Amino acid sequence: MTKRPARPAAVPDPTDQELYALLDELDRLEELLEEMTDLGVSTRADAERRISELNAKVDSAEE
Repeated sequence: MTKRPARPAAVPDPTDQELYALLDELDRLEELLEEMTDLGVSTRADAERRISELNAKVDSAEE
C-alpha cells in the first residue's frame, strides 16, 4: 500500500477571498431587499418611521 504525500496547507488565494467577499455582500443585500419587501419599507427613512410608529404603539400598550 502506497502512502500518499501529505497535502500542503491550503493557502487562501486573494482572488478567492475577494470573490467570497463579493458573493457574501451580494447575498446579504439580496436578503435585505427581501426583508424590506416583506416589511413594506423601501428606504431607510421608511424603516425608521415604522420603528417610531411601533415604539409608540408599544408604549401605548404598556400604559
